[in-house]
Amino acid sequence: MPQEILINTKQLVITPNQNCNLRCKHCYVKDFQKNYIDSASLLLFLNKAVTHNITNFYWVGGEVFLYPDFCQIVDMFPNITHTIQTNGTILPKFKKYDNLSFQISIDGMESAHDLNRGRGTFAKSINFLKFVNDSGSKVVTRTLMFPQAKESFDQFEQLTKSIDPSIECWKITPWEADGAKPEKILELVMSINNKGVHNCCECFAKIGELDEEIPILLERLKSSIHLCKRCAFYSKCVESKTGN
Repeated sequence: MPQEILINTKQLVITPNQNCNLRCKHCYVKDFQKNYIDSASLLLFLNKAVTHNITNFYWVGGEVFLYPDFCQIVDMFPNITHTIQTNGTILPKFKKYDNLSFQISIDGMESAHDLNRGRGTFAKSINFLKFVNDSGSKVVTRTLMFPQAKESFDQFEQLTKSIDPSIECWKITPWEADGAKPEKILELVMSINNKGVHNCCECFAKIGELDEEIPILLERLKSSIHLCKRCAFYSKCVESKTGN
């Protein structure tokens, strides 16, 4: 009996730009190129995506708030949920916040965080956290567990819970590609950046171009699944079943 691969198509991972305003010590990116997806191509692709049962746009960078007109583009899709990964140093200006979820990188208390990400960044990130939380968005913090951050994590978690008990605090080990607990990983579909469409943000094998039709890209995604089997989140993205 042949095996049928079923691809979850709930989430689209989007990397609109690769540049960042910080130079964190842990970051694996050494060449922060100021390159962007053309906004017209991006909007065309996103509009196609919403017609194919994708219900969540997951935005990652670089720092996504450096992408031109990022907030305006997100505002164009009010019926989509948006997950935004950010360092929290640039305050957003969205029209609507209740469909947004923020994952903010904060590495423990101020001394640990600023050691890794730069002086004054902790205060900015906490201010960002309070702003989006008060605006009605879901908030998650992502703490990279290097020694200094690990020592202050409990204190940091107490701080966030004093702001809002519903805020989730994730521990990220430095060698994890994504770091969130597996049960919190949403289904990945494909990741797009300025060089085209890729099968996901972990494996990053190119499967096509932005101007191609999504059903064609999904078929290519199926054929590239064998590349993903080394990924810890493989079972979250793909289901296998016996078909006719």
